[in-house]
Amino acid sequence: VSMARALYRNADIYLLDDPLSAVDVKVAKHLFQKSIKSYLADKICILVTHQIQFLQNATKIIVLNNGEMVQIGSYTDLLASSSSFARLLDDIHQFEQQHSIELHQQQSIISSTSSDVDEETLALS
Repeated sequence: VSMARALYRNADIYLLDDPLSAVDVKVAKHLFQKSIKSYLADKICILVTHQIQFLQNATKIIVLNNGEMVQIGSYTDLLASSSSFARLLDDIHQFEQQHSIELHQQQSIISSTSSDVDEETLALS
């Protein structure tokens, strides 16, 4: 609702403080595409976010550390510079990859256990 009110004002400059944090991934993607990327395309928009999936669309990224600006640049420039931003994204991707592997292993165990239970049930019948 707050984002809708802000957009309704039709201002030249917008400061959006993590507006997508309270919605699920699907809704956040829709709001980003339709509201921020499309509607605010010709406006100045400062988007404060912890959601890295939206950073590739930014013209400029400002990286803060303890409230201090430590880097500024485009997404590709910051990745290419082996910066703390690039290391942070790499750490996040490694964590997500490890989490994905662990989740897959858990699903395999559950599937295997479920198959064993089904076989035991059939044997008892």
